[in-house]
Amino acid sequence: MELEALRQQALELADRFDRLNAAQGQQPWGPKDLMLGLSGDVGDLAKAIQVAENARTLPGTSIEHELADCLWSLLVLADRYGIDLEQAFTTLVDGMGERVEAKIAEIESEPS
Repeated sequence: MELEALRQQALELADRFDRLNAAQGQQPWGPKDLMLGLSGDVGDLAKAIQVAENARTLPGTSIEHELADCLWSLLVLADRYGIDLEQAFTTLVDGMGERVEAKIAEIESEPS
């Protein structure tokens, strides 16, 4: 599935949450709320990784679920701030790739 399709799904779910909050007399989640949710999801992901690595036991943890939670939050946050996440990611990977390649070339050209 393309990133744009995932973004659309994430925004549709965010809209449902906003409607639920409104029905319950609560405010929709803004960027601060989304970021707090993402922070919790990252903590849950860390726990799921610990379980997978046999560092702790915690029933009902799933790396797959927690990664998807984090991705949902990132997609919605990017939209709320008008960020083209696909372009930002491509720029990041290209820039980091160039820096890593330059460092490898520098290390390989050093006398042993």
